Amino acid sequence: MASLGDFYADFKVLKEMVEHGNKSEQRLAEKFLDDLDADLNSKGLFCDSRLFYSSGFEVHIVHHFGCTIPKLIKVIKTIAPVYTGMDIANMARLSYGDTFLQALFNTLDRPSQIIQTLEFITDRSSKEICCWTAEINGPLPRANYPERVTWLGKHSDVFALNCEGPPSVEHFTARARGVRVK
Repeated sequence: MASLGDFYADFKVLKEMVEHGNKSEQRLAEKFLDDLDADLNSKGLFCDSRLFYSSGFEVHIVHHFGCTIPKLIKVIKTIAPVYTGMDIANMARLSYGDTFLQALFNTLDRPSQIIQTLEFITDRSSKEICCWTAEINGPLPRANYPERVTWLGKHSDVFALNCEGPPSVEHFTARARGVRVK
């Protein structure tokens, strides 16, 4: 499995290959993009980045969750407001939205760069790229279900950056490479 940061780094490379690569690199990148699009449209991509919500809006984002190679695990503490399908352009303009995006994708890139990369990869406008985080209250409140999986996927009208789902049996077994499965 790959973390959201790994996916983002790969997305940037694919974008660079298509925009500035030679013909061979462009063809290879287009093939990867076709495969990626098929995955995003069918079941989505589950990532080995996990969010662990603390009190209020505080969250620890763990990239390479469950990896047995400690130096690969990265924990970033940040603030995660409640986003219920908010588009990332508006999200990045709000308090903590920019730093949350950077932490989520494990990058120091400006939010505008993150948005441009996601627009390229998803073939959607920033208004059609939406984020979900766990609610403070509601049927699955952060306090009762602090651990959440991350996944990327396309729906009929939006590209979803989902950070709200508690791990199910199916998803809980998805972890970084180098993880011993019992």
